[in-house]
Amino acid sequence: MAGLEIAAVADAERERAVATLVSAFEADPVERWLYPGEDEYRAHFPAFVTAFGGAAFRDGTVWRMGDFEATSFDGSNRIWMAGEYANQFQGVNTPPVFGRNWGTWIGAIAAS
Repeated sequence: MAGLEIAAVADAERERAVATLVSAFEADPVERWLYPGEDEYRAHFPAFVTAFGGAAFRDGTVWRMGDFEATSFDGSNRIWMAGEYANQFQGVNTPPVFGRNWGTWIGAIAAS
């Protein structure tokens, strides 16, 4: 990987950045516990990644290496305190294990 360019991800490249992370986590035990079925994972995990990276996209701190061999979403911890983070998850389907909307679940964590 030596010599690969590291560059900010443009808004027009958002889907590629999300797809890179979806691909990277497809065998991750936690994500597969949340979304055990392949169809369920492909249908819902991209929205989770998009919501999770919302502040990074807003702040221009999403990075790619080369032609999306890797991506990094550099979010800020301050969004937890402001409650903005939970708002990004409103409407994102929660895995059945949680039984409610991600925004509600993450909002409860942020408030604790």
